[in-house]
Amino acid sequence: MQTILKNKSVGSGMIRLLNKFCNIKKIKTPVKNKYDVNDNIYYDLWLNKIKCVQQQYNKEGLGLEIAKYVDIRDIGICAYIAESCESLLDYLPIFEKYSKIWYNYTKKNIFFNGDEVIISWNKGTYYTAGLYIRETIISEELQVAIIFQRISQMLGIFDNIFTKLELSIPTPKDPSIYENYFKCPVFFDMHQTSIFISTKILSTKKEKSDTTLFYILIQYAEVLLKNIPKESDFVKLVKLSIVKSILNGNPHIDNIAKYLNISTRSLQNILKTKNASFQDLLKESRVFLAKKYLKETDLSIIEIANLLGYKEQTSFTRAFKIWTGETPTYWRNNHIKSSLYSECNALQDH
Repeated sequence: MQTILKNKSVGSGMIRLLNKFCNIKKIKTPVKNKYDVNDNIYYDLWLNKIKCVQQQYNKEGLGLEIAKYVDIRDIGICAYIAESCESLLDYLPIFEKYSKIWYNYTKKNIFFNGDEVIISWNKGTYYTAGLYIRETIISEELQVAIIFQRISQMLGIFDNIFTKLELSIPTPKDPSIYENYFKCPVFFDMHQTSIFISTKILSTKKEKSDTTLFYILIQYAEVLLKNIPKESDFVKLVKLSIVKSILNGNPHIDNIAKYLNISTRSLQNILKTKNASFQDLLKESRVFLAKKYLKETDLSIIEIANLLGYKEQTSFTRAFKIWTGETPTYWRNNHIKSSLYSECNALQDH
């Protein structure tokens, strides 16, 4: 089943990390398939694997525990680029651009504030909509903890890595678990996740760097970046889902929500954040299909009306005239046939 999370992903190294954790803790691993080092795993599949682990290892701060076992291979190309840089300060713009290769969920933003660097990202749309709440919390804390662990590993330091941490996840029952782990003040229920790091820490020269290797890896990262799933366009996905539902004779909002694997209320809420409504998208989709049938087929007007879910031809004719200012027959006579390819692009680019 297609879901709105199909355009988000994690690198296969994250699955490797999860499998490693399960083996160490002697619990059943949710990893059944072998993945290539450059594979991307759909985000909903990732969250379902986290759910499987959480059901067996139900402890607060699970993401923190998993991150303890991270190594360079779990992050992949981004970690190797970081290793080749002279300092992590040099790596920051690389991280901002290429981090989606290993964790493609929300865009990372980096800015300087005095003697601190702040890495931040917003809550994911789907978390805000009430999807995969527990699993997303674990994945969120895991992502932050991995950044913490990798800085510690690369610089050989264990204290004062973060100066402050603001997390968008709810306040846990025992906040001290997080404060003891990150060894800094930790705040919860924030509108976005923000990691505060001293520029002094990031400016520390690493023992090893390789400029030649750096440029080779950057070229490879560019290739990988082009291969990851495209950024989500939720409205486009809803449009395409509506078209399929119209063709199947069930263009009701409940059916669209079911097809997208979310609740009807979540669908309405997400569309609202996109300044869209289901009824408007349904109308646009019907216009698209009506024009397609009128251009490309010899179907009668009443047959087209039935295909679009209208019980009467007059209702369809009236609606079409409102949409286009012309009757279906007049419109058909004034437009030459065009390819389905062009029409589909028109829908997707709308």
